Amino acid sequence: MIALALTLALLSAPEQSEQQALFRAGSEAYRQGRYEVAIEAFEQILRDASPPPVVFSAAQGHRLQYFVNPKLENLQRSVELYRKYLESATVGTRRSHAAQHLSLLAPALDQKRAEMDKLEPTEKEPARLIVTTSVNEAQVALEGQPPVPVPAALEVEPGPHKMTVQAPGYQTQEVETVAVAESVVALAVTLEALPGRLSVQAPLGARVHVDGRLVGLSPLAATKVDAGSHVVSVTQNGRRRFSRSIEVDKGEDVEVAAELEVSRQRYFAWGSFAVAGGLAIGSGIAAGLVLDREAQARTIEDETRTGMGVSVDRIEAYRELESSRNQYRATAIGLGLGAAAGLVTALLLWSFDEPEALSEDGSLGVRF
Repeated sequence: MIALALTLALLSAPEQSEQQALFRAGSEAYRQGRYEVAIEAFEQILRDASPPPVVFSAAQGHRLQYFVNPKLENLQRSVELYRKYLESATVGTRRSHAAQHLSLLAPALDQKRAEMDKLEPTEKEPARLIVTTSVNEAQVALEGQPPVPVPAALEVEPGPHKMTVQAPGYQTQEVETVAVAESVVALAVTLEALPGRLSVQAPLGARVHVDGRLVGLSPLAATKVDAGSHVVSVTQNGRRRFSRSIEVDKGEDVEVAAELEVSRQRYFAWGSFAVAGGLAIGSGIAAGLVLDREAQARTIEDETRTGMGVSVDRIEAYRELESSRNQYRATAIGLGLGAAAGLVTALLLWSFDEPEALSEDGSLGVRF
């Protein structure tokens, strides 16, 4: 870990970002025991610079690969790099390790050389691609070839190439690049997570918000949402707001059933309508009594106009009818005004019975 930190510090200049990607890829491949991939990455760095930690890491990769597949070139290179490390790193905890490995590998190399009449001619290095990504379980397939795990070192012909990088729960990424002869090209591929799908069952026409953003009206069919945490809110006039926090995994289908309770204000509106209706009925009854008293009074008036004698009792009855008529008229007017006021109140309560406002993150805001 210390060697890794020192190396990244040495390679922190902006123009060395490719070397950083190569070192990370080589370190991860080394950790997984994929030494050939690690060697490709470290050796590409050593073409341009020779940081001691990279020299030591490359020597380790060649040594371990030699034990996996005893090729002379790996043995030769490990001895060369251990010697180079001891020359360049005058201090450090790895010097003793390098000296110990060198004491065993150098005699083995001399023995191998003695057994061979001559070394095989060195072949010209082909073009190589190193593919990395931050997503676990990713695989890369080069132009129809079987997929291999990432990070991967691909030996290719110089020129343009196409590859496919994919991982469970992520969108497949098509990558195009150009391979250079006798060189390594490092590709850091970014994969985007597959979106989830949200369905909401709620009263018809209710407004559905996700994280404070209106996404549609209920019933809401499968709608794409990013993987992660979200707040689903459902609102409708006359009903209390429904809100729930959900977790959406990559490519997951999530269904939310929202039951919206009737608001207290809507109950008050219904009550106001009922009161207004009762007052209106009372006003109608009072108005009917006014008309009845008016008709009886006109009958007595007609008797007076015809010249018929009117008794004292009839005159007294006429006066009582007039008084009763006026009282019922006042009652009818009062009840009618009350009914009108109740109706206006009910309409206002009904019309302005809106759910609570939502803030941008989907939480309950201020209601005015």
